[in-house]
Amino acid sequence: MSGSNSHSNIAGHGQYGSRSDRGNNERGKIASVLAAVAGLMLVAVVLPFFIFGQIVPPDKIGVRQNYLTFGLLPAGFVDKGLPPGLHWKIPFVSQIHLLPATFQLIDFNNDLEKSEFPQVEITSANDPKIRNDIIFVVRLFKAPGQGNGVELPIMAEGNRLAPLTTPIVYEHNGPRVLFDQYSGSMQTFLQRFADEAVGQLQNKLGSLEAGEYYKPIGRETLVLEAGDSLNRKWAKSGLQIWGTLLRRFEYESAQKEEEIFQKALQEIKVSLNSSNRKLKEAEAKTEETRAFWDAEISKLQANGKAEADILISEGEKEKVTKIAQGDLLVDKAEAEITSAKNNLYTELKGAEVYLAKKMAPLLTTLQGGVVADVDPYNVDAWINKLTGKQVPNAE
Repeated sequence: MSGSNSHSNIAGHGQYGSRSDRGNNERGKIASVLAAVAGLMLVAVVLPFFIFGQIVPPDKIGVRQNYLTFGLLPAGFVDKGLPPGLHWKIPFVSQIHLLPATFQLIDFNNDLEKSEFPQVEITSANDPKIRNDIIFVVRLFKAPGQGNGVELPIMAEGNRLAPLTTPIVYEHNGPRVLFDQYSGSMQTFLQRFADEAVGQLQNKLGSLEAGEYYKPIGRETLVLEAGDSLNRKWAKSGLQIWGTLLRRFEYESAQKEEEIFQKALQEIKVSLNSSNRKLKEAEAKTEETRAFWDAEISKLQANGKAEADILISEGEKEKVTKIAQGDLLVDKAEAEITSAKNNLYTELKGAEVYLAKKMAPLLTTLQGGVVADVDPYNVDAWINKLTGKQVPNAE
């Protein structure tokens, strides 16, 4: 009995285990199918990106090349460069080439481990050779248009240490010319520019004598002129010369350099002494002018105070006069009012009775003879005395 039950339990467990295994297998198959579908979808999304798209980095200019005419797009390189971002392309139909959008340094110096271009050797007008370290800062235009190039020098005056300049606007092309003329090789492009830049510098700076190299105005003016000539030509090739810097120069002969240095130093000392003399003259003139105007200011202040005192005195005098005139007018008006009252007392009927009534208390206090020639108890005499008019005797 117990044996048969045990057998049944074993069989039941075996049956349950097989169902669980089948469930796990089915879930595994579903997961595999989902993974395969996700992979296919990822490939479907990513693959066209690699086949039909290309990213232009922020420091690059994209130049599209069409191998054949495609709709409105003609075959060849497009004039306008592509901005940074994702752009489309079609294999065997169009391609995107990348060029640097950042500033490029064309550095001429004697350290060929750091620079591909050797120093620029200039033969001066009186024969001594001068080696120059010069840097051109250039960059490519992204599209045809107008841009500011090297500034043209204006004739400097006096003892200025640098030439005056003014900006010049150039018409320029885009990066297409680089591919049309130099097959898209930036190195070939810059090498050709460097060769022409050396020729321009030698032509311009070669007009200076060895001693004139120490004078920055003439030297820098010619460097700017060389850069301007290069800019006018190379702007048509899509290249902008952003700046030209002559960093250092040295004479081929150390002895000749020392002689020229001493001569230039003597000229600088003479110029410095002349400048100091002019400065002292200017300071003396300034002090003289300051003293003159200080005296003028003091004089104006004194005159102004005197005129102010006169005006104040005249004002006070006018004030007193006007007050006196006012007081006189007031007194006159009051006298006229009093006279009018007195006339009223003499002209109106019964006025003498009213006046006698008002004066009675006063008259009773008088003991006679207080007012000369008037009897205190004689009203008509009082009226005559006060008004200046003769009143007929009541008797």
